[in-house]
Amino acid sequence: MTENSGSLAMTAPGEVYRTRRARLASGLSRPIVVFAGQARPRQYATNLHPFRAGSNYLYLGGPPLAGAAWLIEPGSDGERGATLLRPPPDFEDAVWVGMAPKDDEIASSAGIAPEAIFAPGELGEMLKGRRAAYVAPPCLLTMEFIGRLGLQAAKPEEQQLLIDSRLFKDQYEIAALRRAAKAAVSAHRAAMAGDGSGKF
Repeated sequence: MTENSGSLAMTAPGEVYRTRRARLASGLSRPIVVFAGQARPRQYATNLHPFRAGSNYLYLGGPPLAGAAWLIEPGSDGERGATLLRPPPDFEDAVWVGMAPKDDEIASSAGIAPEAIFAPGELGEMLKGRRAAYVAPPCLLTMEFIGRLGLQAAKPEEQQLLIDSRLFKDQYEIAALRRAAKAAVSAHRAAMAGDGSGKF
């Protein structure tokens, strides 16, 4: 985590995410919405697996919030023309999963102004009459929302913009990979030290 990430699990400073969004926007010819997705149910709707946001959404600086999304406009500089849509926190969320981060904390971590944060319900009006594309994890609730908005799946060349951006890792991505490798090494050593009984 970085110094400016507060309680959010962000791996880079806001300016890094602005640069990533600007790089994507420079190749776009239409708006693109990159979704975080939703937690998937195990056996029934209210019994959910732990939530992990979609990788493309996280790469662009999205906070790890279910139901959130980025709207990136062609030619955006990563701040202007970049809108974060996130479900507004409610009382039940605070009771069951803890306090949600405030807009100013999210904005600082993501590298945008607080005024660029809206509720997902406003996305339809923002895209009215426009042929926007989407990138999303295969999540039922998200796909139902996309269907209601009438968004089009990103074309291969639009998806390739994201793929190309993510091929070369910056120092923050490399640091995250090293942390993951270190955790994996520790886990393997602990397993090797065990006697097969499941006790260490």
